[in-house]
Amino acid sequence: MEQSKFLNTNLTQVETAQKLVEELKPSIKELLYNVKRYDVPVSIVLFHSIKDVSSELDNHKRLTDVLDIIKIGGSYFNFIFLPFTNIQEAHSFVNYIELKVLHSEKSNCVVNELKKEQSNCLTFINSFLFGLTQQKEADSLPRA
Repeated sequence: MEQSKFLNTNLTQVETAQKLVEELKPSIKELLYNVKRYDVPVSIVLFHSIKDVSSELDNHKRLTDVLDIIKIGGSYFNFIFLPFTNIQEAHSFVNYIELKVLHSEKSNCVVNELKKEQSNCLTFINSFLFGLTQQKEADSLPRA
């Protein structure tokens, strides 16, 4: 993978992570406040694709869910914040979206939970990018 073309963004992984942090910091801070104050679970789902799938995702999210769409280069990063949703429920949401909504679109997905101990947004966002990179590498391996 070329360093300058990380996930079709025309940026390095570090630059991509920094741009995502800059865009997502307000949402993360607000939801982190709720996690700490009210002790509610919040899961975050990232759908990464080359095509804009935000309208499909927006049509299937709940009223309390937050969708942040970030386009960098030729990539769309669709972060869905799922308040009051633990990690198992988030995986059910992902399965539904992948099977029923995005079945004909090529996208990769990473799920994570926002923890009250979370303090470093860059590390948190980088964990999503690392998950995407692992999926891309696994997809490129020959199947037996």
